[in-house]
Amino acid sequence: MQIKSVKIDEERVKVVYRNITDDDENSTRVEVTLDSSDSPKPGFTKAWNALAAQMNTALGLPAGFVKSDDVRSVTIKDPEEGTFVISASVALGDYSRPFNVTTPLMDKEHFGKLHSAVRAVERAAEEYVRGERRQLVLDIAA
Repeated sequence: MQIKSVKIDEERVKVVYRNITDDDENSTRVEVTLDSSDSPKPGFTKAWNALAAQMNTALGLPAGFVKSDDVRSVTIKDPEEGTFVISASVALGDYSRPFNVTTPLMDKEHFGKLHSAVRAVERAAEEYVRGERRQLVLDIAA
């Protein structure tokens, strides 16, 4: 499985991935989109939320100037090269409306910490696709 993009909002998780199957004669690549309202596990949410701080640092945004940040999507351009793009909504300083930000094409060589955060999201997305989701807890008195 090769994760191509991940998008999370308040109600949905969308993961686009490529399934690659190899046999003796040929290789098959099928692109699949999973769009689900199932809640992700806490580790997925934690990895997702860690992206914002690393992105702000990589873009040189001063921590005290960022009022809020909300990563919208991560797109893995080339997993072998470690290249990726992040889209986010960032509220800065005294501005009343957030800015929509899409990073330039970033790579693991120049943005190692951010790449590690992207890899954590990739691994969590793979688990999500395999069905590892947040479990419902029922409060049943015996």
